[in-house]
Amino acid sequence: MAREGTRTTVESQIARRQEIAAEAVERWIAADGDAFETRVLRSCDRWIKYNTRVIAVNGILVTATVLSVVVSFAYVVAGIAVGAAGLSTTGVGVAFVVCTLPTAWLVRLAYHMDHLGTPREE
Repeated sequence: MAREGTRTTVESQIARRQEIAAEAVERWIAADGDAFETRVLRSCDRWIKYNTRVIAVNGILVTATVLSVVVSFAYVVAGIAVGAAGLSTTGVGVAFVVCTLPTAWLVRLAYHMDHLGTPREE
């Protein structure tokens, strides 16, 4: 998993959004010192932070689901081709490895592109 200091890129994006929201809340509180509004604004701020995390997790789950469907389709197509070729047990094993290696690399690449940046961040 790509790291940026001690945080992942997703965590950094969440923290950045939370800082922007926190700054806006603090400016509003400084302009109007009413205690009730202060509590409401702080509550909304916590809710926004929570929703930001939920949205990030949902994005990761959607990506994992889509990638699983694509990979399963690739294995079905490869399985039909291997079955039609009438390969030996060793041939089937080699075909499985040949299908798995590029698929694993592409899944990792797609996941990192969507959520965590490239595997090696600058």
